[in-house]
Amino acid sequence: MDFQFRRVVRLLTLATLVTSLTGCAGSRQVQCRKLMEVVDQGNLAIAVPNNQDNSATTLRLAQELNIVADQMEKLYLTNGRLKRIRSGFTEVFREFAVVINEMGLALEAGEKTPINVEGRAELVKAIDKVNEISQRTTPISEKADSLMAEMTKHCPPESLQPEEPNASQ
Repeated sequence: MDFQFRRVVRLLTLATLVTSLTGCAGSRQVQCRKLMEVVDQGNLAIAVPNNQDNSATTLRLAQELNIVADQMEKLYLTNGRLKRIRSGFTEVFREFAVVINEMGLALEAGEKTPINVEGRAELVKAIDKVNEISQRTTPISEKADSLMAEMTKHCPPESLQPEEPNASQ
């Protein structure tokens, strides 16, 4: 009798644990919403015009994109396709961060260039470097667009809308 009781308790404990673990991720709709919220953070950081094309702002943006990529990696998802999309967006934000960091360093070099004949040549090099680096963002943007299209196909439209504050009440 005691053996049966322990066995039932173990089974119930295991069932509760499995339910709580799978319940943490939520439905596909909830997982889509969580993923979209993090993607939006990264897109917002990139899209917000700051009217400051200086090295400090650019380097700060690279840091923000790395933070978004970290959040993306930590996002708990159980859906296989969403995991793949999450992984893709993590790469996109990391790649953007690298490119933008390089651009910030090139801008910083240009800002520190002395105003003289030699400095003018250094400034031209810095401008060329920024232009060359900015061209590397095109394939990254195309990858992000492709991932967004895949997420839009996989996620129901209502999951891509922000959750209403009183929806759970």
